[in-house]
Amino acid sequence: MKKKADKTKLKIVILSIILGLSLVAMIGLSAAYIVNLNNNRQGQAFYASLSVDVVPSFAPQPIIHETNTGVEELPRERIIDDPALPEPEPFVPAMDFDELRESIPDIVGWILSEGTPINYPLVQTDDNSFYLTHLPDKSQNNLGSVFLDYRNNADFSDTNIFIYGHNTTSGTMFGTLKNYTDQQYFDAHDVVQIFTPYNNFDVQLFAGYLLDSRYEHPPLGFVGETDFDEYIDDLKSRTFLQSDVQVSYGDTIVFLCTCQEGTRGEARSMRRVLVGKLVDMGD
Repeated sequence: MKKKADKTKLKIVILSIILGLSLVAMIGLSAAYIVNLNNNRQGQAFYASLSVDVVPSFAPQPIIHETNTGVEELPRERIIDDPALPEPEPFVPAMDFDELRESIPDIVGWILSEGTPINYPLVQTDDNSFYLTHLPDKSQNNLGSVFLDYRNNADFSDTNIFIYGHNTTSGTMFGTLKNYTDQQYFDAHDVVQIFTPYNNFDVQLFAGYLLDSRYEHPPLGFVGETDFDEYIDDLKSRTFLQSDVQVSYGDTIVFLCTCQEGTRGEARSMRRVLVGKLVDMGD
């Protein structure tokens, strides 16, 4: 009888320990969820607090030239062809980057996709991992920032340009990139704007695909026209988008990169990439 009672007591003790550990685990998970939720809310509040007056020049302004017969509106190419005409006006940024730099020291531009949540400062530092866990003001937050690859020049003069952002369930940051598998969504949001202190650009999206970052990375550049053509042909064979954008050797290619949603384990290495051609907004 005593042995049976001892076994019963032991079972009760083990069961109590298991229940206690389960309770601690549940409390820990709940606390982590609350902390993550608050962290996300703080990040979203930061972005909501940004007030930037973006006044891009989506179309080139006409060049007015006075002649003996009156006022003539000239095409922009005449500025180059006729040296007697006045010099074009200096470039004026779409926003006050000097003021923005006071609170966002690493800002190199602003990225905007009309009709989507993508409307963020674009930052850059010498470590691609930093802005995965920091807001543009450098405060720590898991929402992170949209950032330019440290290997790229801040004036967007590289052959290939890489921009990163988190894939959030709320659709903020680059969370809407997954919507581009829908052709109708792509057709409605096929251009992304980038504003910098030096120029304003359109990114004309033309492809989207998935890659496994364990085995593949978008190319940093191309060794020649044949290499470029082979890459574009491969890209078009894999894309989940249909686009009429024409791409030629010498074009600047932009890669918008995020994680694939709902990934676990080894699949966490999957990346969703949108690809576009960078053109001057005034062209």
